[in-house]
Amino acid sequence: MLFVGAIPRPFAEQALRVFDLQGSTEVFVCCSGSFRFEQGLMARSPDAVVHSNDVSLLSCAIGSLATGEPLAYHFKNDLEFLEEAVCGGSPLERLAALSLAVRMSHFHGASDHARRHREHFRVNVGYYLGLSKDRVAKYMETIRVRHFFAGDFRDHAAQAVQKGATLFAWPPTYRGGYERLYKFVDQNTEWSPPSYRVFDPKDLEGWVSTLRELGARFAVCADQRLEGLRPVGMYSAGRSKPLYLYASSGRNPSLRKRPETSDAIRYEPCDPCKLTETSRVTVALADNRVMNALKDKYLLAGLVHVTGQMGFVVFLDGALAGGYLYSDLRSLSGFRDPRLQRNTGIYLLSDFAVSRKRRLSKLVCMLASGQESVDVYDRRRLQRTVALVTTAFTERPVSMKYRGVFDLLTRRPGVLNYISEVRRADNQAIYREWWRRYALHPDRPATGSLAAES
Repeated sequence: MLFVGAIPRPFAEQALRVFDLQGSTEVFVCCSGSFRFEQGLMARSPDAVVHSNDVSLLSCAIGSLATGEPLAYHFKNDLEFLEEAVCGGSPLERLAALSLAVRMSHFHGASDHARRHREHFRVNVGYYLGLSKDRVAKYMETIRVRHFFAGDFRDHAAQAVQKGATLFAWPPTYRGGYERLYKFVDQNTEWSPPSYRVFDPKDLEGWVSTLRELGARFAVCADQRLEGLRPVGMYSAGRSKPLYLYASSGRNPSLRKRPETSDAIRYEPCDPCKLTETSRVTVALADNRVMNALKDKYLLAGLVHVTGQMGFVVFLDGALAGGYLYSDLRSLSGFRDPRLQRNTGIYLLSDFAVSRKRRLSKLVCMLASGQESVDVYDRRRLQRTVALVTTAFTERPVSMKYRGVFDLLTRRPGVLNYISEVRRADNQAIYREWWRRYALHPDRPATGSLAAES
């Protein structure tokens, strides 16, 4: 089954281990999502009556099927071919088609890459439905649910408090998350969605405090530190954003860490003062393990960084100068610019330079927007990138690193988004431009070949 934003399995297991389930005859799960809590409850509290809850079509279909009351939904428009493929099929077959529809929703854009993926699924629908049906059948065997409530999780929680039951919750981590994630599926599926109130994560602390005041037995997972409440558990996966567990009680405080996998490589760091006008540029692909090691060393300490889709390292005369990481712009929202071609482009997830001297970081940014690296990414993604977008988190009015090489796209408190069209030049030409514009700036001493002339 394909879920976006699902609670990490290790964190769900941690919550079930820390919270004392003894005496819990009824358990209400809010925002069941991928049903991780339900799966864990089968092992830790096999006799408890489990009441699940959610509002997304996929979760509602799973919860309804698990309780023996299959949900009615029909595919239409861009998903009409799925309806034809499962017409008259069993509820399990329809759920398999729905999971395939969710997978297809990641390719709903107008680019050639998205269009070819959708066509591939349509042509090979029988094959993918067969695979999906087997996976869904095995998945459903791991879930035990007595009742399922399709509606607002706060109403579900109120029922738990009224009955004196145990409550587990993984509320939405950003406002409007469900609506954006399932927009494509909802637009191309006919069903009766439940009514609910859109949740704002800023209200989480007040909601948890209310549960505590009511004397509820609860365990709430969150991706934010609530100032007025003390967590009983924390889960940290490498440098990813930590997750917190807030509960009415806990056996012992729990901290669980999953180290990020990384591989250090042997290299000589670049000394910008030794560069010359004819220094040679080499840009090479680097896997995620290598990029993780380099980001840990050169990105700001404590800065959260995540795995991208394609990483590059930059060498100047054989010495490491920096690196950059690409991600898919279509997985993000909020960027509006004609150069993005309906959000088809590249998101520059991170970039770093090994030295602050001679504005080396600007060269790395310029190479990141260069034709040679972009072409490598585009060939793999079957797309044509016109522009790249990146984000600088700063309270300053501009980012000195991106100023002059990227254009400011949007601004909001603490966040600056920048855009750059793809530089239609090879890496060596980009280096020469950087050398002319930044390496020979009058406020920096001449070095390299020019120093030899003086």
